[in-house]
Amino acid sequence: MKKNGFTLIELLAVIVILSVLAVITTPIITSSINASKNAAYERQKEMIVKAAEEYVGENAISYNKNAVCVTKLISEGYLKDDDMKNPSDKNENMKEGCAKTTFNSSGKNYTYEYKKKADCNSISDKDC
Repeated sequence: MKKNGFTLIELLAVIVILSVLAVITTPIITSSINASKNAAYERQKEMIVKAAEEYVGENAISYNKNAVCVTKLISEGYLKDDDMKNPSDKNENMKEGCAKTTFNSSGKNYTYEYKKKADCNSISDKDC
């Protein structure tokens, strides 16, 4: 008599092997996805800071604030009006943030840092 199928033991062995592989690879894939989201967020922050540097450089004579709103950078054409959401935290809209500028009197230049909306509350709407 010819045997044309798999036995129950063979099927169970394959299922067990696939389950073990899934258990091993799932955390690796998840951490890789999270790392890429964090890297994308950092790149977006760097892009905002670079746009703020360019804005302040081109408007140095009239610039006398301590931050540049992302919405201002978008409206002035320094950033594209793309959906700027934090890939790690979908609730954070990066358009509501700002690039804080600190004047370094010893070096006579500015330092820049992206801040979330909560850290930009001191900026009035007319400055944006």
